[in-house]
Amino acid sequence: MDLVYAGRCDAESVALSNVTGKIVLCNAPAEAKSAPPTVALWEAFKHTSGNGAKGLIFAQHTTNLLEGLAGIEHVMPCVLVDFEIAQRIISYGNSAGSPVVKFSPTITVIGDGVLSPRVASFSSRGPSPSFPGILKPDIAAPGVAILAAQGGSYVFKSGTSMAVPHVSAVTALLKSVHPDWTPAMIKSAIVTTASVTDRFGMPIQAYAVPRKLADPFDFGGGHMNPNRAVDPGLVYHLDAKEYNKFFNCTIGLVDGCESYQLNLNLPSIAVPDLKNQVTVWRTVTNVGPMDAT
Repeated sequence: MDLVYAGRCDAESVALSNVTGKIVLCNAPAEAKSAPPTVALWEAFKHTSGNGAKGLIFAQHTTNLLEGLAGIEHVMPCVLVDFEIAQRIISYGNSAGSPVVKFSPTITVIGDGVLSPRVASFSSRGPSPSFPGILKPDIAAPGVAILAAQGGSYVFKSGTSMAVPHVSAVTALLKSVHPDWTPAMIKSAIVTTASVTDRFGMPIQAYAVPRKLADPFDFGGGHMNPNRAVDPGLVYHLDAKEYNKFFNCTIGLVDGCESYQLNLNLPSIAVPDLKNQVTVWRTVTNVGPMDAT
């Protein structure tokens, strides 16, 4: 089918682009900050389908929101791409005399065709405004387009509700291998063995506006690696009483919250507003196969 570029795909640009019977590319990176992808997608769909378009290629800053296509797939073909891919399509359209598009049925892509992991655009980011001395988030886990059970069937879902079961399962597995480990030790093993590179050995990217390399405020220790977490070598143990002490200082029952934040025995160190020399303390426990001090 013929391809036509209709800019932001609002009512005016669609009317001027003669989209009837064609595949329409909607690409408006300048609007990304003011128009959430899910809202912009439905606006583009409404205007293009209402004017007789046969298909939609919608560009946004992330392709993590596939659930937004629910309800569209039975009306006309629709593909989500990021702005980088959209620009390649535009370049093709400008160079080709009569640009055309071919839609194929959805297929499952595995192996080298999958660019993962990446931090989703909706994933919570740090730091914590209330307690910047404690790094957040702690860890990243799969949470985009996860096949989940629902109402006797299966659906694709995204979000923290999908990432948490992955971490919970790894936690249970580690507890079965190391029944003497405390919750803090298990958390430490997961955080300190996480990966900051993707499956190709490149730094993990974070979907955002603009897209960027992920940092600890995006993924904490990184993307969890269950196999490595079994043998972390060293762990950061933390007694529950220390958590209670920190909790009491956060609600004003005791003083010295700043010191508690800096010296809580977590597997991460965050020093906000660093202006002068600061000393922080951590204690590690050897859980490796070799005796060492």
